[in-house]
Amino acid sequence: MNTENAPIVSTLASEGAAIVKLILLFIDKLPEILSEIRDLYESEEWEELQPKVHSLKGTGGNFGFLEITEVARSIENSVRERDTMNIEKQLQELENVCKRVAVGRDSYPQ
Repeated sequence: MNTENAPIVSTLASEGAAIVKLILLFIDKLPEILSEIRDLYESEEWEELQPKVHSLKGTGGNFGFLEITEVARSIENSVRERDTMNIEKQLQELENVCKRVAVGRDSYPQ
């Protein structure tokens, strides 16, 4: 299987039903979060974009999605430096990671 497109499952998936429920809520909210981040980037609202990405970085880690945390950290650094060329590439990478997280959603016990 190509790991670049492989589903991503939280490292906390086996921690019990209550955690899984929260993970699923986070996954369901990702499209809205990504849309807000993309909109802030496209309107060059750097002061609002940085804390939004910072929040996603922490939340992704808290829910066991280290891939989200890694990409969000890169975006956060690029936003600080106003490195718009890298931000666009990193946003595309974040969108891909989040798609893989969404595909992995079916792996959780219901």
